[in-house]
Amino acid sequence: MNEIKKSIEQIPLPDNLHEVSYNRLHKVALKRTKRWMLPTAAVLFLILCSTPIVFSNYVSISDFFESKDKKTAAIDDSKIVVESDMFTITLKQFVDFKENKRFIHELNNIPFTLTDREMLDLLIEDELLLLEAKTHGIVVTEQEVFEYAEQTKQTIAESNDVIMTQINEELAKRLGVTAEEYFTHPSTLKQYESMLTSNNYISELYSDGVLNDQYTPDQYKADLHEKYAKQLKINQDTLKVIKN
Repeated sequence: MNEIKKSIEQIPLPDNLHEVSYNRLHKVALKRTKRWMLPTAAVLFLILCSTPIVFSNYVSISDFFESKDKKTAAIDDSKIVVESDMFTITLKQFVDFKENKRFIHELNNIPFTLTDREMLDLLIEDELLLLEAKTHGIVVTEQEVFEYAEQTKQTIAESNDVIMTQINEELAKRLGVTAEEYFTHPSTLKQYESMLTSNNYISELYSDGVLNDQYTPDQYKADLHEKYAKQLKINQDTLKVIKN
């Protein structure tokens, strides 16, 4: 798992996205932490912006979304994978997370070898990071979220990237809005708010000296997982449904 993550992070950005994603979209504080963004639909663009896209001939954007739609539509909304007093993770949420991760790997022709448990651990740690950020008083204003949405929309438009445009159109279609309206749709803004909250907390941890080159966000999240492990109930039977 770590080797795959490193292989994605260490390849340089393509020229047409480097200037946009680093200088226009992300401020200095977020530049060092953008790789930790949550892989929800709203920030799928930004994850792709931070990785080189080596488009595979057998990966179709529309096919991916149609396939994911079928998988999630067949899942009972009430099925829970992780239960706790802090948050819950549904089976549908997990499958969506997993498919987005798989999509990023396929677009870059990188083998997807993460197990379901490894994927679930990543999702749990993202949830714990967001919870920790809120506990420490990290608040993102509505104006900041809207500004970020507009910056993201402008970034995608200026990138002139066909794949990004197709992803934008597919995501908008599923919300019943135009490609431009997608970025300020309530569900998109909610996801941006969560992502910004987590990223701002990571930036604060770097500023306070808690995080550094030796103690990374991944390690911090793993420690959070260990800290709260006893408060998390993993429904193994529900997780097995995916394999069946």
